[in-house]
Amino acid sequence: GDYISANFSASADFKVGEAIRYLHNLDYTVRIKYKEFINRKEEERRIIFELQKKFLLLNTLNGYNYISAVEQDERARIHEFMERLVEDKGIRKDKVQQAELKPVAETKSIIRRSASNIDIIKEICKKLGQDGKDIQRKDVLAEAQRLGIKPSSVLLADYCDNTKTGNWSPHKFLHSVSPGRYRLK
Repeated sequence: GDYISANFSASADFKVGEAIRYLHNLDYTVRIKYKEFINRKEEERRIIFELQKKFLLLNTLNGYNYISAVEQDERARIHEFMERLVEDKGIRKDKVQQAELKPVAETKSIIRRSASNIDIIKEICKKLGQDGKDIQRKDVLAEAQRLGIKPSSVLLADYCDNTKTGNWSPHKFLHSVSPGRYRLK
């Protein structure tokens, strides 16, 4: 329940909850197992040690002080970490679904499910912003939803060169013109 609520005041719960949401948006199935141990701390250290030999773990992402941290910034940091984890094949490759999606707008290229949400959103924005046209947030959300991305996971401000949350993102391909309106950078 703590991971589902992902309360921002509980750093670990928020990190795990946001990571799960990110993976769900990529159509991964997330399973959580629980096993009781007499010496749970020792067993936890052993399991983490073994897993770190093969995988990048969310445990390596530092926590934050919820009083001074900005929730949107922390969410973006977790999403960036998860994107790297998925791209670096931190998740076993045999579990990745390779189902194809429909083309974006008129494009002939097919975006595969293995593409990150950021890549898909970037493609959507490129098509909507052709020839210097303004990009409307509602249009991006509609196209993202059509492609199976939950609108709540599309945070266009994170991809802007002139927004607070965009300052923390390496993915800057938009410029915010006004609320809900963007242009390609």
